[in-house]
Amino acid sequence: MISTAPSPTQPTHKIWMADDHQLILDGYRLLLSFRPDLEILGESNDGLHLLDSLSKHKVDLILSDLRMPGLDGLALVSRIKAAHPTIPLLVVSMTDELEMVYRLFLAETEGYILKNSGKADLYLAIDTLLQGGIFYEKGLMEKIVKKQRSLLMQQPQEGVRLSPRELDVLKLIMEENTSREIADKLCRSPTPRSARPGSSSAWTTTSGSSATASSRRRCSSPSSIP
Repeated sequence: MISTAPSPTQPTHKIWMADDHQLILDGYRLLLSFRPDLEILGESNDGLHLLDSLSKHKVDLILSDLRMPGLDGLALVSRIKAAHPTIPLLVVSMTDELEMVYRLFLAETEGYILKNSGKADLYLAIDTLLQGGIFYEKGLMEKIVKKQRSLLMQQPQEGVRLSPRELDVLKLIMEENTSREIADKLCRSPTPRSARPGSSSAWTTTSGSSATASSRRRCSSPSSIP
């Protein structure tokens, strides 16, 4: 019999799960039980309980649904990122609405996959976030890039302020990169070890532009651009 216990030298990453469907939580618990490096510290069935739990427990990653009782959607994500900016957040949801995904991307949500994703994508998303990267469901990053390109074509009105992430994409578009090249460059830009979310340090992206540490992370998306 093969032991699933982590070795003495193997780090264990603590995860807090949140979903209003217990069957989903039980499924996560089963899937993650095959990963000895991952420990489920606890679970929540609504947004308010999740926020309260995060204030009491130290976790390495949050695995959360987007639609839950109490507090959900962008309001929940905003509260989480405001109170716990250094904890990576992986949203697992049924919605693939571009506007919502785009707003979550701008709100510094590190990961987003759909509930019809397979086990391999779940594992890859968790590993990518724990390594300091970002991970978005197949095709979603391309849609984000196309939306930003559309906004550029609309000639923004004077006084409109873009977020650091929007500026990163905008600079790549102005350099005449294709959608695939933009997604690749966003995904290859590494986070310096010394950088932490919220710091004002900057570095050069793969496109040569400067960005703040809080707005750039390495990302992964399986076959995101066909």
